Amino acid sequence: MENFFEAAERDGFEGVHTRAEWVDGGHGRIETRRCVVEEPPAGQSGLANWPALKTLVLVEAIREINGKTTVERRYYISSGQAEAEYMGQAVRGHWGIENKLHWSLDVAYGEDQARMCEGNSAVNFSIMRRITLNLIRSDKTRKTGVKNCRLKAGWSDAYRQKLLGSQDLA
Repeated sequence: MENFFEAAERDGFEGVHTRAEWVDGGHGRIETRRCVVEEPPAGQSGLANWPALKTLVLVEAIREINGKTTVERRYYISSGQAEAEYMGQAVRGHWGIENKLHWSLDVAYGEDQARMCEGNSAVNFSIMRRITLNLIRSDKTRKTGVKNCRLKAGWSDAYRQKLLGSQDLA
């Protein structure tokens, strides 16, 4: 895909299906995001593994912060035939959700400091963190943050039962 999009760029993206560009600024930075959507080339080897493949997508982020410029390129394959405007917003929305989830897990659970590495422990704990985060977020009566609710659930049988939707058996 890198070679495909590099060749398209050398040709000035001539004949590319669709392109879109957004420029944002603030807090001392300027970010330009570009999205290029193209149909896969006919007869390209390796594409047979994706029979539903309809488009190849390039998302490029150019960030200028205090005179220093960085460029990041990400490549995607899609079974959809959407325009670059839509694809760019969909990718950005996905990463926004992912970043928000990661931030919550790190702040409330210290996930970045977790050092589990035996067998499946890292995956199992990651799943449990996400389940408990969803349970805590589903409590619409809470007045504190996720971290405090997590601690409260560890200390209070009644609150933990409320989150789990279970009733006292006694």
